[in-house]
Amino acid sequence: MIQNSAKKLQRSSHIISVLAKYGFRDILTRLPWNTNKTSLEIGVDIANISVYRRIRMALEELGPAFVKLGQSASTREGLLPRELVEELKYLEDRVDPFTVEIKSYIEQELNIHFDEHFSHIESETFCCGFYLTGVQSEIN
Repeated sequence: MIQNSAKKLQRSSHIISVLAKYGFRDILTRLPWNTNKTSLEIGVDIANISVYRRIRMALEELGPAFVKLGQSASTREGLLPRELVEELKYLEDRVDPFTVEIKSYIEQELNIHFDEHFSHIESETFCCGFYLTGVQSEIN
């Protein structure tokens, strides 16, 4: 339970820092938390980047679940501004694949010792998309 809460807090902190980095500090200052809002630094020169591009960049940096959210939103042309939809369409086929060291990821996510459950795992992927990367392994 404590480990799960710590993980959620860490993820929330990461989301807040990415939003601040891309100039969405105004949204964060409206949160009902008692935090030091002056510490939310903008990390990107936002003067020459449209708000829609900054949204897309933040979604990319936040990872696969947020990219998927952006991809879904890119199909909602009647509900969102045209410029935002056009920017989100970049998430459909112009995003670098999600990379992870698979052995440690499995151990961390499943809370297991890899070698107790698997005898082998290929380091090369046999298929790849942003949200899914396929690897071959052998179960003990």
